[in-house]
Amino acid sequence: MAYVQPLELTGEQTAERSFLAKVYGWMVAGLSATAFTAWWIARDEALLRGVLSHLQGILLAGFLLPLALSYVVYRMAKPMAVGGFFLYALYEGVVLSVAFAFVDSQVLVSAFLLTG
Repeated sequence: MAYVQPLELTGEQTAERSFLAKVYGWMVAGLSATAFTAWWIARDEALLRGVLSHLQGILLAGFLLPLALSYVVYRMAKPMAVGGFFLYALYEGVVLSVAFAFVDSQVLVSAFLLTG
């Protein structure tokens, strides 16, 4: 077997890798919050009925929430921006709970985990 010399990274490459690792960490956290929220609502019939009875308002919020967040994002402190990020992740979970309730779980698994 041939010896492979370890890759030496520049400071810029190290910083880039660190940044991307943090980005992917936030993506995993947001998607996990979305998936858990959707699963939680889909398994509770009363919560699901509540979502379905207010679906038009919930969908309207899907347009207003990003507009509001984009308007104030540059003036937010970091904790407020993190809160807005998770608020939107939870909102997406509420919307996706309808799909979780009415679509076969095998279809959802293949759509969310096996594609890419």
